[in-house]
Amino acid sequence: MPSNQTYEVIWNPDAVLDLAQYVKYAKTTIDDVYDKTNVLLGKKPYTIGHKVIFKGYEYDGYKWMNVKNVILLYEKFKKEKTVAIDACYYSNKKSAEIFYGIDPNKGLD
Repeated sequence: MPSNQTYEVIWNPDAVLDLAQYVKYAKTTIDDVYDKTNVLLGKKPYTIGHKVIFKGYEYDGYKWMNVKNVILLYEKFKKEKTVAIDACYYSNKKSAEIFYGIDPNKGLD
């Protein structure tokens, strides 16, 4: 963990694999997403992100944020001073609609 961070940011291996697919669409690099994520979540993760509120969704109650057109789902562990990124989505895909208040089963109607 860099010395200027107060929280360690860790990635679920599945999220890393998904990120590798999405960066080509998001026109960024894995390193850019890692660096920005460490800056944003490594210092004050409790002030960043939005709460996932979608009953029945496996990440209900997690926090999310958009980093370079990649939506990251994470949870923070205050006692361990760790932020765990458990999943990510490309922000322009249908699967990301729930983060913008759109029920993916109903669409925009």
